[in-house]
Formats: sequence, C-alpha cells, structure tokens
Amino acid sequence: MDLSTPIWEIPRVGPKTQKRLKKLGIKNVRDLLFHFPHRYEDFSDIIPISKAEPGKIVCVQGEI
Repeated sequence: MDLSTPIWEIPRVGPKTQKRLKKLGIKNVRDLLFHFPHRYEDFSDIIPISKAEPGKIVCVQGEI
C-alpha cells in the first residue's frame, strides 16, 4: 500500500465507508491522511465543574 492506493483497496473499508469518504473528496490514502476536519474542539483543558459557564462547551472530570 502506498499514498496512491485507492480507498476501495484499503482493508476493512467497506462500501458504506467508501461512499462517505467519496462525498468528502477522499479517493486514495494520500487524501485520507491529509484530510483535516473543518472544526476541532480541544477537550484537553479540564476545568472544575464550579468554573463551567452556561452556554460554553467544556471538559470536566468528576468522581461518583
């Protein structure tokens, strides 16, 4: 397998996934490796629940 290998030759990539990748313009391994999401949310900054603000997306950690 190399960067020009078509996605249908990638093991375990079935017809359903191929169809979704094609909609994103991904035709080969190179396209797959260099496809970056339009939006990325960073959840690495964990804050205490008491500091969470209404309407903001945050990552909290707790123990039950």
